[in-house]
Amino acid sequence: MPKAFLCALSLAATAICARADWKITTATTYAGRRSINTEYFKGNLRRYDAASQRMVTVIDREKLRTYMWDLNRREYVVVTLNPARNLQKASHPAAPPPIMQIESETTDTGECGNLFGHAARHLITAEKCYRQENADSPRVLESESHRDGWYIDLPSLPREKHAAAVYTLVAGNQPPVIKTTHTGVPLSGLAVRERTASRNFFQGHASEPREWNLEVTELFEGALSADPFVPPPGFRHVLHFPNNYRPPFPDNLQLYWDWFVDWITSWFS
Repeated sequence: MPKAFLCALSLAATAICARADWKITTATTYAGRRSINTEYFKGNLRRYDAASQRMVTVIDREKLRTYMWDLNRREYVVVTLNPARNLQKASHPAAPPPIMQIESETTDTGECGNLFGHAARHLITAEKCYRQENADSPRVLESESHRDGWYIDLPSLPREKHAAAVYTLVAGNQPPVIKTTHTGVPLSGLAVRERTASRNFFQGHASEPREWNLEVTELFEGALSADPFVPPPGFRHVLHFPNNYRPPFPDNLQLYWDWFVDWITSWFS
């Protein structure tokens, strides 16, 4: 019996599962440095720990709040999102936004492994990102990347942990229109082991290639206590930390994105 069929059969069996809580620890190596991050997921709650920091961040997508506590100072802050303020229309019509075109192709090598007790697929993805200032201007290559990794398909995983996600860093007040074209097999599942090589382009010149490696070192699926998502007993609530420290940008971005997806979904439900 072909390995690809056995792998697909195992993945189908994995899909029959109930919603679960998750704890995922990931080690990332870049430029000779290794960092370890741990994420906890329980319903609408997400907690993020960085081993190199003494700061814990918790996002509550239902209450639209971010909680942070400083393990050294034994203090915590609460930041509330006001999405209505961010959806106000500008008083003057904006210029046409730039266009970002992402073209990717994923190949399944046919190899099937077993990682953390789940069937894993070996996928290779090539991606190029082009930018146009407007619909009439020529497109310019901005970056290209190559990802080689092993992925496990678990439907109960939080949506932000699935491989098929697009992250963009926007300069200015107007986000680009994002268009994606994907060929080959779908890129899906949790990246358990992944090597990424990329380079950027500026005025036709390529930057030095960058490479980083990602590996999940702990994967827990089951029931988590609510305790990790609330400040520990004895921690003092303050309005802000010294130097007005704010939540990390990716955490705020994730909160805005989750709220936006839920808002759009409500229009079609």
